[in-house]
Amino acid sequence: MQTSEQQLTSVLKAYEQVPDLYLIFSPGLVILTASDAYLKATNISREDIVGKQLFDIFPDNPAAIVANGVKNLKHSLQQVLATKQPHRMAVQQFDLPLPAAMDGGFAGKYWLPLNTPVLDEQGRVQYIIHKVEDVTDQVSNNGTAKKIGFADETPDSTCTTVGRTIAEETLARSEQKYRTLFDSIDEGYCIIQMIYDDAGKAIDFRYLQVNQAFERNNGLHNAEGKTIRELAPDIEPKWMEIYDQVAQTGTPLRFEESSKALHRIFSLYAFRIGDPAEHSVAVIFSDITNHKKAQEALRESEEQFRLFVTASSDIIYKMNADWSLMQLVTGEDFFPHTGETACSWVDVHIPAEERGVVNAAIREAINTQSIFRLEHKVNKADGTIGWVSSRAIPVLDKQGRIKEWFGTASDITLRKQAEQQLHHLNDTLEHLVADRTRELNESKLFAEQITEATPDFIMIFNLLTNRVEFVNQGPYSDNQDRYQETLRIGYEELMGRSHPDDRQKLCMFIDGFRTAPDQTARTLEYRVVNEGKITWYRSRGKVFRRDHQGKPTHFISVVQDISDLKQLEQENLQIRLEQQRNNLLTILEAQEEERRRMSESLHNGLAQLLYATKLTVDEVAHKVPNEYVKKLNKLLIEAISETRRVSHELVPVILKDFGLKRAITDMCESLKSDNLQLDCEIESFETKLDVYQELLLYRISQELINNILKHAKATEAKILLYQEDGEIFLKVRDNGVGVKKRLTGQKGIGLRSIEDRVKLLNGTFAVSVPSTGKGTQVVVSIPL
Repeated sequence: MQTSEQQLTSVLKAYEQVPDLYLIFSPGLVILTASDAYLKATNISREDIVGKQLFDIFPDNPAAIVANGVKNLKHSLQQVLATKQPHRMAVQQFDLPLPAAMDGGFAGKYWLPLNTPVLDEQGRVQYIIHKVEDVTDQVSNNGTAKKIGFADETPDSTCTTVGRTIAEETLARSEQKYRTLFDSIDEGYCIIQMIYDDAGKAIDFRYLQVNQAFERNNGLHNAEGKTIRELAPDIEPKWMEIYDQVAQTGTPLRFEESSKALHRIFSLYAFRIGDPAEHSVAVIFSDITNHKKAQEALRESEEQFRLFVTASSDIIYKMNADWSLMQLVTGEDFFPHTGETACSWVDVHIPAEERGVVNAAIREAINTQSIFRLEHKVNKADGTIGWVSSRAIPVLDKQGRIKEWFGTASDITLRKQAEQQLHHLNDTLEHLVADRTRELNESKLFAEQITEATPDFIMIFNLLTNRVEFVNQGPYSDNQDRYQETLRIGYEELMGRSHPDDRQKLCMFIDGFRTAPDQTARTLEYRVVNEGKITWYRSRGKVFRRDHQGKPTHFISVVQDISDLKQLEQENLQIRLEQQRNNLLTILEAQEEERRRMSESLHNGLAQLLYATKLTVDEVAHKVPNEYVKKLNKLLIEAISETRRVSHELVPVILKDFGLKRAITDMCESLKSDNLQLDCEIESFETKLDVYQELLLYRISQELINNILKHAKATEAKILLYQEDGEIFLKVRDNGVGVKKRLTGQKGIGLRSIEDRVKLLNGTFAVSVPSTGKGTQVVVSIPL
């Protein structure tokens, strides 16, 4: 991150390049710099003014009749320092001193000045920007120099009509030059206005103005006029808090902050701008993400190198250019102690019989400026002879000459000793290998005999070539052509022979061995289609071989023909299904018989009794007040109607006479009311249903609708009955209170009874909440 002084230097450099007239000076009125355009307009050089007092360089013209430019400017600057707010002066006559090369004197000039303070982080004035417009030509052309009244003008007086006209003409040019300034700097610049909620809390801010470097530094596109939450909805609240603090207190703030929402780290300088009531803040910022990452990477790299040097068991050393002088960085316990440096190190550290080889390798590395590599003997600190693997890299100067060498030496004494021992063991190992080879050949012969004797298929599949590499001949003893054909089978042929419904499973089974982390066995049952005949196989396999990286290259699998077993399973399943169907038929017949008995009792008993009661009421009607007779007759009529309805529901004659579709439709029509809109949608079935299936679906529909009427408090319900993929589906949905509110902890007796009957037909029963999020949906499926 740049320091305050570095940032100030960068800003001053930027002002020097803009095409406008700028003079920058300190609160003590010491000139800091000026724009090139200002120097050209005033016929003065930067070296002549920087570091000098403002009014020593630009005094009043002593020959002028009215010379109040210095007084007015001092008054304006005092106001800027006191209020820390910008101040625009009226048009001023401020003659310029001419250089000696132009015979001295003063040149008459009229200016439109604007003085703007720039505050530091503590709210103190850091420097003042004195921006002027040369309006001499406008004043002269209008011929109104005497009418503007400069002599006694105060800094708070306004321009006359001509002065305002001049200001308006120059405003557009000033704004354009202002944009040129801020579009020329590398830092992002913006002016924001805080947005508050009703409680006065800062919740957002709007970008009023941005420069060209804005998007490059924060990635926000077309930001001008938009709020930060429109551009980055997940922006952190801390940004509103920071900028609100600047807007409220007027204290500038220089800080570094990261934003997860923008994926960047920033260096920022924020200061209030304009009227405090506008809550506007100007922000100059830079994207320092890469800089921070580089710092962190450098820190990690330095830390890793430090840890490496500290933890490394290697000897680290430096050599001068001709290898005559060695300096140990680490490894002082390994070599004999000879002080901080060792001259003639070869004589000290290298055994006599090894020095010729070492010196030859050194000369070769120096002559070719290449890496020094050598395994050689050394004299160790404990007086013994050891071995090191040494590697040194030449470090070159700007002229390409070797300046020094930086190298490491690993102690390989144990490895060399192990190699010597290994050499002594070679003879013994060769004998052991020969014995083991003979044992393996015998074991291989034994395995081959077992393999050929088994009736199952034993297959080795090459995962690299995707082909069968081995299959035992036992199952093919009577068909050698098929045996040869199997040996030529590849991955695509295996997929092509498999049943279409099993190809994906077989593909996953084979591909599973390609990434198998261990020797776990995998099992798959699948079908093969050959000339229209389907054969069931069970394959059980595991990884058989891996490459040097541990990646599986082959798997071995034992494949059994399980068609007979599958046939038995299917027959057993049919027996169980038949038993379940018979059980359901028995239950349904018992239920229907009981329903018929109850229906007859209601119709022949209760209904007749109610009718007789109504006749009796009619006979005594003249003895009882009419209003009681009407109430009693109404109740008896409703009771007779309800008895008939219940009797008909118990024995659905319409189901037997007209079928399931008509029966359910009729039931829906009879149960509709002003409080419940009940819709039925029943599709035609491709397969004719058995009587018991129609009866079961009718009863389930009936019970579910009754549940809705009793418990759901619904205004809408729908029954959907259709056939799909060899199954009959019944869906009943309502918009009521929902099953969770109607049931407490478990299904009710009615729902459990439905579920039990569906399971007897090997069907499924599910209760859920519809996609609308309201009510209950029950789905029943029964296989045909």
